[in-house]
Amino acid sequence: MFMRIPVSDKENQKIIVMAALIVFCCFLTVYFHLVLRSCTIFTHFFYIPIILAAFWWKRKGIVVAVFLAGVLLAGHHLFIGYAGINYISEFDECIRAIFFVLISVVVALMSERIAREEKGIKDSHAELDQIFQTAADGMWVVDRDFNVLRMNDTFLELAGLSREDAAGRKCYEVFPGPRCHTPDCPLSRILGGEKQDEKEMERVRADGKTIPCNVIATPFKDSGGKIIGIVEDFRDITERRQAEVQREMFIKELELKNTELERFTYTVSHDLKSPLITIKGFAGLLEDDALKGDPLLLKKDIQRINAAADTMYALLTDLLELSRVGRIVNPPEKIGFGTIAHEAVDLLAGPLVGRGVTVDIAPDLPDVNVDHARIRDVMVNLIENAVKFLGDQPDPVIRIGADTTGATPVFFVQDNGIGIDPRYLERIFNLFEKLDLSRPGTGIGLAIVRRIIEVHGGKCWAESEGSGKGATFRFTLPLAHDAGGADSGEGR
Repeated sequence: MFMRIPVSDKENQKIIVMAALIVFCCFLTVYFHLVLRSCTIFTHFFYIPIILAAFWWKRKGIVVAVFLAGVLLAGHHLFIGYAGINYISEFDECIRAIFFVLISVVVALMSERIAREEKGIKDSHAELDQIFQTAADGMWVVDRDFNVLRMNDTFLELAGLSREDAAGRKCYEVFPGPRCHTPDCPLSRILGGEKQDEKEMERVRADGKTIPCNVIATPFKDSGGKIIGIVEDFRDITERRQAEVQREMFIKELELKNTELERFTYTVSHDLKSPLITIKGFAGLLEDDALKGDPLLLKKDIQRINAAADTMYALLTDLLELSRVGRIVNPPEKIGFGTIAHEAVDLLAGPLVGRGVTVDIAPDLPDVNVDHARIRDVMVNLIENAVKFLGDQPDPVIRIGADTTGATPVFFVQDNGIGIDPRYLERIFNLFEKLDLSRPGTGIGLAIVRRIIEVHGGKCWAESEGSGKGATFRFTLPLAHDAGGADSGEGR
């Protein structure tokens, strides 16, 4: 059995045409020899199938030329001596047959060369098209009349369009930007003589979303070098813009940290120097009083030295606590803010009862997702600070709650104590800052409070209308994802 070779319809048509031409040439051979008794004209028709066969089938088409050369020579021998016919010489017929084959060879070689060049051009176009379609940047080609000629898949994704949506539309309709319909339009600038136009701008997607792009426009020329449009490259720079914003934030944060570190270094060196000077001074007095043999003075000197050492110990302890905030972190957990508030109040039951303070904790406080122990420290610090500055208030009250009217709940600890001068509402959060030096404490408590809140991604600030008007400390915290009513209990 013969293997069937698939042949296209177009190839079948070529075979049929060639068969018809060969039959026609054979007919002409017989007709010119027997009827017209001539052989000088009909062979010109042989060139038609010879050239077509070589052009269509390249070297394989030479077979047709060889076959027709054989027909020519066979006709010469078959009809030689026929009455009254003047034949040309057999040598001339051989030359003509050889010429058939040479013509076929030349045409076949030229056809192969043309085919190779066409394939090279097609392959080049295919490679360019593949590069165009798979480019990481969005690209399109626009003609002089603002019509979109071509666009790649990346561009369609960037613009939020399908090919059907963009087909047959103007560029300013497909992907509008702020330079459309202005003299600064990339197409206008390129047609005006610019070799390249590059700008960063906002472009509007099909869904109305605006995205930042770096757009580079270059001339699109025809084979004669005439500019017939532009090729535009669109690069989405959203991530780069976000990175720049983050970088600026990091730089500002670093500058803030450097400033804070300088202030911290100065403050620590200053505040730690004071008890050391006290200790050194009374150590000298201790020696003098020992020589005098006065036990009462010796006892006072030792008490002063112990007090200075206790002050330094308290300062170092608070500094150590401040340094741990943000460095030593417990895993965040979901817990009711009311529960944390009650725990802090229970820890300070002694001072609160001793001062006769009423603590009012709002019910139904939100759940938060926080480091439980750290936020409890915040509440202890704020409540303790409120007790410290109640003054001579006859009916002291501390309120703990949350303002839920905004998008993010704002927690607060409010007292009706001596208040704060509005000029110092920010200053009180500085390290070792004490507005009243007679009050106990190191001045680090509120710095620790703010640091803990900031580590949780929140903000902390103070509010007061002035002296005698009480103070309110407000802060924000991350809520639990599935926040519900917290176990806060009744007010106290």
